[in-house]
Amino acid sequence: MKYTPLLHALVCVFALACQQKDQQQVDIDVDEPQVENTNPEPEGTDEPTVEPSGEDNDEDGFGDSDCDDDDPDINPDAVDYSGDGIDQDCDGQDEKGLCDDSCNFAQDGTCDDGGSNSEYDVCELGTDCSDCAPRRDKDEDGYFDIQDCDDSNPDVHPTSLDYSGDGIDQDCDGEDFPGLCEDTCTYAHDGACDDGGFGSEYSLCALGSDCSDCGPRLDGDGDGYDISEDCNDYSAAVHPGALDNSCDGIDQNCNGVSDEDWTGDEYEPNNTSSYDLGTLYDGGSFTNITGYITDPSDVDTFSFYYEDGWGLGFGLDISLNPVPIQTDLVLTLNHIDRTGKNTLIGSSNIKGMGGNEQITYEESYSTDETGTFIISIYSTSGSTCAQSYKLSILEAGIY
Repeated sequence: MKYTPLLHALVCVFALACQQKDQQQVDIDVDEPQVENTNPEPEGTDEPTVEPSGEDNDEDGFGDSDCDDDDPDINPDAVDYSGDGIDQDCDGQDEKGLCDDSCNFAQDGTCDDGGSNSEYDVCELGTDCSDCAPRRDKDEDGYFDIQDCDDSNPDVHPTSLDYSGDGIDQDCDGEDFPGLCEDTCTYAHDGACDDGGFGSEYSLCALGSDCSDCGPRLDGDGDGYDISEDCNDYSAAVHPGALDNSCDGIDQNCNGVSDEDWTGDEYEPNNTSSYDLGTLYDGGSFTNITGYITDPSDVDTFSFYYEDGWGLGFGLDISLNPVPIQTDLVLTLNHIDRTGKNTLIGSSNIKGMGGNEQITYEESYSTDETGTFIISIYSTSGSTCAQSYKLSILEAGIY
């Protein structure tokens, strides 16, 4: 290219314009306002500046000391629940559940010791049991899973009945009850098995002497007495609690005796105290005394008073006629004198069922016979309320 004065002039003009533009740019950079640094970095460190953190976003009363300022339940004063993976008290770790709580477990649905299977524990609360959290009771049988060997089955818990031979440990003692019984409790007549014996539907011997917890025996007639108690489990009118007061020859109360509560004998209860006939006078008598021997243990006694005022001899004729054909009766006569001496003075027992018995007593004039005479009648075989005996007493006069 040929360099001419015109070209030189153009170059100079362009250069001047560029210089002015550069100068203008420099002026703008210089004139831009500066921002004052109000928190200069400390000398001798390269650490970044910490911004002020006094704000309390979750309004829990803690600002810069709050390890989670978006959750009001997390702050240095919060209670740290163990095992939930959350550091509620901002101490850098989740509570591990190591508890110093010494109060006794009250089985009231609350954890008091931070032990196994509590939903959470609050160990900082010490022995304040009521503040602990509930344990788990999944089957709602009243036993928490720390106690319950199967918390999915409400029929399995420590106080459940362990049925023998079913392969299930219902009472959580570590084994299924084998059914070998050493139960010595007295049978309580409550319709419950206490020994796993005859007629029980099943045995629950592991319960020891706790009769009321055993299962029911068989009660065929539904009278409340099972087959082991009831002497006739086909009749609801016959059981140990029934009254045996009908003269039917049936042992309604299962005590081995029939009709002992029958009330047709007007002289009863002369088996416990004698029936006083009164005073027998010279030439007098007591006749047609109708009595019954209603059971083998029944003893009928009669007494009368005789005063031998003259000291003369006298005689007695005492007879049982008839004797019920279903019984073999014994007749005895005792005398209690003025001094209280009791002497057997006569007896009669003609062996065999039915018939009659007779005592004839004679005393001479040389003996004072004033006193009480006692007649006893009892059975050596048989008893019945269906037939009566007839007792007669005759003062036979002076001998």
